[in-house]
Amino acid sequence: MDLFSFVKSRISIVDVVKEYTTLKPAGSYWKGVCPFHHEKTPSFTVSPHRDIYYCFGCHRGGDVISFIAQAESCGQKQAALLLAERFGIDLPEEFQVQQSDRDAKKIYVACYTLVSTWAHTHALNSKTVMAYLVQRGIDLQATKTFCLGFFPRGQAALREILALAKTQGILEQDFIDAHIFSRSQNDVLFSHFEDRILFPIYSYIGDCVAFGGRIWRADDTRAKYINSQEHEFFAKGSTLYGFSLAKKQIQKEQCAILVEGYTDAIALSTHGYSHVVASLGTACNEGQLKLLARYAPRVMVMYDGDSAGQKAMLRLASFAWESSVDLFIARLPGNDDPASFVEHGGDVSEILMQASDVFTFFIAQQSGNKGSLSEKLEALKEIIDVVLSVGDPLKQDLLLQQAAEACGVSLEALKKSFGRKKTLQPIVREIAGEKDTTSSTEREFFTFLLTYSECVNLLDEQDRNLIVAFMPERLSNIIRIYFDLCVYVDSQGLLHGLLERVSEDDRALISKMLMQIDRKPLPQDFFEEFLRAFYKRQWKSCVTNVKIKLENCSDEKNKETVLKEIQALRRTMVAKGIL
Repeated sequence: MDLFSFVKSRISIVDVVKEYTTLKPAGSYWKGVCPFHHEKTPSFTVSPHRDIYYCFGCHRGGDVISFIAQAESCGQKQAALLLAERFGIDLPEEFQVQQSDRDAKKIYVACYTLVSTWAHTHALNSKTVMAYLVQRGIDLQATKTFCLGFFPRGQAALREILALAKTQGILEQDFIDAHIFSRSQNDVLFSHFEDRILFPIYSYIGDCVAFGGRIWRADDTRAKYINSQEHEFFAKGSTLYGFSLAKKQIQKEQCAILVEGYTDAIALSTHGYSHVVASLGTACNEGQLKLLARYAPRVMVMYDGDSAGQKAMLRLASFAWESSVDLFIARLPGNDDPASFVEHGGDVSEILMQASDVFTFFIAQQSGNKGSLSEKLEALKEIIDVVLSVGDPLKQDLLLQQAAEACGVSLEALKKSFGRKKTLQPIVREIAGEKDTTSSTEREFFTFLLTYSECVNLLDEQDRNLIVAFMPERLSNIIRIYFDLCVYVDSQGLLHGLLERVSEDDRALISKMLMQIDRKPLPQDFFEEFLRAFYKRQWKSCVTNVKIKLENCSDEKNKETVLKEIQALRRTMVAKGIL
């Protein structure tokens, strides 16, 4: 058994997929909204008895390994190792030959986990720190829920951490490599997080991978906030503060609230909005939106009410369509941020109810306060660029109507300008799922062989050669791999072995076909009759194609080659008693 089969045999594809989208049972299958593209009607299907998935909308498919590889943008081996880590699967020694990367990640996470726990204890034991947090609207329960901490200043604190680390086999250099500790030019050990309130940042699977640090003393002149440096195991642009805590509620609500800062997220969560996450104090990017899109179709953006917050929300419109999520802008009054808004008794539910979709917000902002002709023209150009990014023609038309009305121009003139730019815009999107040129007979037989893998053992060498010859090129290549696997893989592992050895497109094709047939007990002699019927149909089709090929062939040598091939095929058919 290889690494992939070992991991797959110990997890349920349904459990894995449920972490990315909500699934509901539908007969022997599970269905939900696709985590890979935006859709209203669920077309994503999971087959637990075959351990595969397929989306009839975007045509992606495969097994649980390829699902994670697609979802996390990683290779097949990385996906298998990630699943093993996430589900606590102990890998046999033969699969741990090259595990240095995983060991490095474990040490990195252990460093942050240790300091996070240590700092949390210091915060709880410090009356002045706890008083400061309460003053900021963060009570004891919120401090515990978000594991907020305090990193005391001085060498004594660093020695305390190193003493704890020694018991876990963690070295001083490990903290330096993780960017928690540093050494000065005078070779003095220190931390940039000293004398700061710590906000532990977790990966989507709940590993502590970074810190946000905030000054808390009134006379502290350092930068107000600092974050851990980017690292191989921490990418700021694909991480959201509070996500590991909020993701289940986000799935339940089918909506996420996105704010800018740590304290904003804590404040809303404390007031009952536990489906809130923060974009680490910076403007949200496409990667963070795509992460949210796996869990919910809607995101309510509630950034600060100041000009910087407004500009950050405007930038979202330029890439919102790429994230496959519906974005809504919940505008706060004046210069409020979410934390100050709830502190002053503001009604968050009312703000959320009044939210407008991001494109309407964008048009309103772009068209407002544009006095000169050049400013209006520039605004219209930006609006047209954003409308072009919307795939739905009806939505495009509605947005153009809104833009025309808001900017005080005729709809006809705006549509003409839009049409010209649309014509000039290069088409770069490839159509997912090529045109299916296979016959129903070929598809049925191909799917049958994959579904009833035990029947492969009933085929002799002549049968296998005939099947390969009678299949169109794409299916023929897949079947050839399938037959080769039969030599050293048992019938239970054939499908898994096949999916590991074909391309991503072929995995999707196989998954799609398998979703369209249910495995049922076979009547006696059914396979032999089905096989003979397949041969006879394909022989007729083959003879017709050969006649056409001979009529169009002017080269005598090529004609001779074609005739020899069909004669050899006929002899095999006669030997099998089919002709």
